[in-house]
Amino acid sequence: MNLKVLLIHSCRLVVDNLLTALHSTINCVFSFSDCSIQRFNLVFLVDGSGSIENQGRGNFQRSKDFITNLIDTFNVGRDEVNVATVLYWHNYRIIHRLNTYFSKDSMVRAIQGMPYPGGGTRTGQGLNVIRTRILTNLEASRDQLPKVVVVLTDGLSQDNVASPAQALHNMGVTIIVVGVGCCFYRPELNEMASDPDQDHVYAVSFTDLQQITTSLRQQICFGKEMPLAIKTYV
Repeated sequence: MNLKVLLIHSCRLVVDNLLTALHSTINCVFSFSDCSIQRFNLVFLVDGSGSIENQGRGNFQRSKDFITNLIDTFNVGRDEVNVATVLYWHNYRIIHRLNTYFSKDSMVRAIQGMPYPGGGTRTGQGLNVIRTRILTNLEASRDQLPKVVVVLTDGLSQDNVASPAQALHNMGVTIIVVGVGCCFYRPELNEMASDPDQDHVYAVSFTDLQQITTSLRQQICFGKEMPLAIKTYV
C-alpha cells in the first residue's frame, strides 16, 4: 500500500471515529435532556391581575390551559417531577405545593379551579413566596434536585422584582419568564430571568401561548441537565 492510499485510509478512519463519537454524544445529551428520565422541582407563578382579562375576555382561562397542557408533558410523581403553583396579583394564593399532589389529574383540577382575582400586580411578592414558602424545608432528596420557576406575567410589576429574583438565583433556581399579551416590560422580564436572557425569556400573545409549549418544555428540561451532559464529553 503506497503512502497516499495509506493516508487516505487513515483519514477515513479518523473521520468515522469522530462521527461515531459525535453520534454517541448527541444521543447521550438528548437522553439526559429527556424529561421522561429527569427528576426536578417545577413551580409556576401565575399572573391573575386585572389587566389579564382587560386585554381580552378568556385570557385567564388561556393561561390555565397553557399551564395544565405543559404539565401534561412531564412525568409527574412523588419520585419524579414535583409541581407547585402560586397565583398572584396584589396578593397571592398558594394553589398547591410541591408535595400536595402527585397525579396530573389532581393538579389539573386545582389549577383549572383557580378563581380570577383581578387587582394589582406584585410579581416580586410572588417570587418571595416561592422562595420562603415553596422551596424551603424540602426533603433532602428533593432539595438537591434542580429547581425551575416559570413566571407568567402580562405587565409591569408594582413592586421590586430584582432582589426577589436574585435571591432565587442565589439558591440555584432557574427562572424562565413568559411575557404574555401587550403590556409587559421587557427589561423587567430580563431582570427576573436566568442568563442568558434569549434562552429564558419568552414573549407571546395569549392566543399563541400553546405554540411555545414544546420550546418551553425543552428549556425546562435543558435548564439544569444539559450542562451535565456536555461536561461529560469535553
